Amino acid sequence: MFSVLTERADAGIEVRICLGGSDSIDADERSALVGYAPLRGYGEASIRLHRGALYNLIYRSDDQLFVVQRAYGVGIAAAPVLHLERTDGGDMFATYAESFERAWAEAEPEGPELIRVSE
Repeated sequence: MFSVLTERADAGIEVRICLGGSDSIDADERSALVGYAPLRGYGEASIRLHRGALYNLIYRSDDQLFVVQRAYGVGIAAAPVLHLERTDGGDMFATYAESFERAWAEAEPEGPELIRVSE
């Protein structure tokens, strides 16, 4: 997946990654911080850190969303995934897309926290 993201970013396609960046991040979030850190500097790739709780993982490409639902006691690799498609009159897609936009707006550009965790 990393190579796809770098290819897209280098091609001028905006790639935005918003990760939990609080001091109480779990093992999955720490792994994501380390994994995405090399994206810094690739074309249109941006990484931001959000201080609040991020309740799910949202992957979006145009009119498709994949929402990984966090479940207590279930590792992220085994968590259920919703596949949503934008439709006229539907609100589930919009709800999750707007949720990401709110988290993105509140998040801080990558900084020392990302560098510290990846080193």
